[in-house]
Amino acid sequence: AKNGTTSEKLLSIIQQDSVKEEIRNAALITISVGGNDILKLNKEMGLVEGSKQLGSTRKKYKENLTKILSLVRKENPYAVIVLSQLYNPVHFDGIFVKLASSFLNDWNRDIANISEKFAPIVTIKTNKLLTLETKSTWAYDEIHPNDIGYDLIAKEMIHELSKLGIKKVKF
Repeated sequence: AKNGTTSEKLLSIIQQDSVKEEIRNAALITISVGGNDILKLNKEMGLVEGSKQLGSTRKKYKENLTKILSLVRKENPYAVIVLSQLYNPVHFDGIFVKLASSFLNDWNRDIANISEKFAPIVTIKTNKLLTLETKSTWAYDEIHPNDIGYDLIAKEMIHELSKLGIKKVKF
C-alpha cells in the first residue's frame, strides 16, 4: 500500500524488474489496493451517472487485481499473500449510507472470490476492523489508519496467518 496508488498504478509498479526481484525473494507479500480507485471517482456526478462510473471502476479493479495476483504468483508461487479488503472511511447521509455499505460489501466479496485462486493467500476483512463508529480511535486523517488502526490490521493479519499454520515469518 502506498498513499494515492490505484490498482492500475500498482499493476504498473509490479512489472518493474526491481520489484519482480523483490517479489521472487519474498516469503510474505501484503497488498492493500482499491480504495484509491474509488476515491478517484468524480464525486460531482448524480446518482445514475455515479452508479455507472462505480460499475466500470469496479470492473477495471477486478481485472487489475486479477492481473496483479497473477503476476505475483508467476514470480513467486510460494509466498503467502495477505490481501486487505476495503473499508469505508467516509460518512454518507440518507440513502447513500446503504448504497455505500452495499457497494463495499460487493467489492469485498469480489476481492475474496478473486483471491481464492491464488493460494496461499489470506484476506483481511478491514471493513470489520476499521468502522465509522470507531473512526476517532483508528484514523490518522480522513482516510488513512493511525498506529492503532495499523495495530488492529496487524493483529488480524497474525490471526489469519495462524489459520494457515504459519506461526512465524522470518524477515
